[in-house]
Amino acid sequence: TAEFIHLRHDLAICTYEAAKIAQKSSSETSDVTDRFNAIATAKSISGASVSVSPSLSSSTASGTDITLTATVPTAGNYSLPFRIFGGVTLTAIVVVVRQST
Repeated sequence: TAEFIHLRHDLAICTYEAAKIAQKSSSETSDVTDRFNAIATAKSISGASVSVSPSLSSSTASGTDITLTATVPTAGNYSLPFRIFGGVTLTAIVVVVRQST
């Protein structure tokens, strides 16, 4: 179960790091997903994904609330000998405000 908690924590870290990119005035959705994927890869997390709402572009107004919703399946991401958490999908949600330059 420690691995389950660790996976949940790592997902939160990936989402938070991507959110720091999302709040920058010049960032686009692809910048956010690239950052999320880079952190997930560095942490050896497989099958994780993030969605960004609203979609970001350089014209996204400052003050806009941006919601990142990340998910990861537990299957394939830990090696416990039993399947208490098998088939579970973890979710992390982070909301940030778009900043001006």
